[in-house]
Amino acid sequence: LMELYIMNRRVKQRLDDIGVSVHATWVGNYCTSLEMAGASLTLEHLDGELEALLDHPCDCAMFRAG
Repeated sequence: LMELYIMNRRVKQRLDDIGVSVHATWVGNYCTSLEMAGASLTLEHLDGELEALLDHPCDCAMFRAG
């Protein structure tokens, strides 16, 4: 988990350097695969509708937010 936070911090620094704002980040082991090595990073361009959906409370088997 520590490595994921380090990666998250570095990606945030690079996005800040090029003027990309970050609305939200989640760091953790979400729906992992057995014997999977590495990490996954997802970026999405948000409009108003997607931002509202992203901020909506969620409670499912692999993820909880809001």
